[in-house]
Amino acid sequence: MSSVRKAKQKFSIGVVSVCLGMILIGCGQGREESPDEFPSRAIQIICPWGAGGGTDTVSRICAKGLQEVLGARVNVINEAGGAGVSGHAAGAKAKPDGYTLTMLTAEIDMMHWRGLTDVGPTNFEPIMIMNKVCGSIFVRENSPWQTMQDLRNAVQENPGKFTASGTAKGGIWHLACAAWLSACGLSPDALTWVPSTGAAAGLQQLISEGIDVVFCSPAEGKPLLDAGKVRLIAILSSERNPMFPDVPTCVEQGVNAEIYGWAGLAAPIGTPQPILNRLEDALQEVAATKDFETSMHNVGFLVDTENAQRFREILQADDIQFGQLLKDAGIVE
Repeated sequence: MSSVRKAKQKFSIGVVSVCLGMILIGCGQGREESPDEFPSRAIQIICPWGAGGGTDTVSRICAKGLQEVLGARVNVINEAGGAGVSGHAAGAKAKPDGYTLTMLTAEIDMMHWRGLTDVGPTNFEPIMIMNKVCGSIFVRENSPWQTMQDLRNAVQENPGKFTASGTAKGGIWHLACAAWLSACGLSPDALTWVPSTGAAAGLQQLISEGIDVVFCSPAEGKPLLDAGKVRLIAILSSERNPMFPDVPTCVEQGVNAEIYGWAGLAAPIGTPQPILNRLEDALQEVAATKDFETSMHNVGFLVDTENAQRFREILQADDIQFGQLLKDAGIVE
């Protein structure tokens, strides 16, 4: 056989091999992954709020735990903006295969009431609430207000003069502010709300003297509290927070104001139930670890979780409650 003919044969065999390889790769990519194989690649958690805030912190603690339990890399992606719309919408539109999860916050039950988006709780499959928190009130360490009553008196005497922040307009901590003002017998605009991308941004504005008050969870202000830069003057709960036992509640100080937020992992609607079950089991395992408890306590959070069924019930109940609160506060008509 001539050398030219041999070369042509080798070339033909090579072309056939490459084509077969491409066909096999294509078939492999088109094959549906079975739930038993999940996860076979990295998972991402979308956090709808900025880095450094409470939701971001919980997202990263959960990512670390899930990575250890599932044996796959878990990344946190911050998609802040649009009063929480950007991240929640991105999560709702993700492929329903279990590889993109969203750390929902209570704002998922608020945004659609304000006409900001069509995305709401029905766009998600709830998996597990990883954290529940009460509201609280922070002022600067050099603030003249030593107690909640000091703040109440100042706002009553100077309506509209002072500013507050902690989240986007119409977000959970804006509702906390509105609930507090209502319980004090003050109008919703007695404190001027300054929107922010989350508690971390609001607290930075506070210590730089850009605003006067921050409403957020106690844990979100803990680093600045420990550093002596802010003062925690009230907990918006019926009972004192065990992580901050010396801080009185609003109720103790004569104002019947309570409000709670939460953060929970969810998947896009249509995610296969076996994958949802796998994720819930994994998160239950994460939440039961000492490492999870320690990590949460170190940043000032209690371990307070809820399973998928309870999460679904909370989403439905809060959707009604928050819609009414937004109307009462004059945020929506």
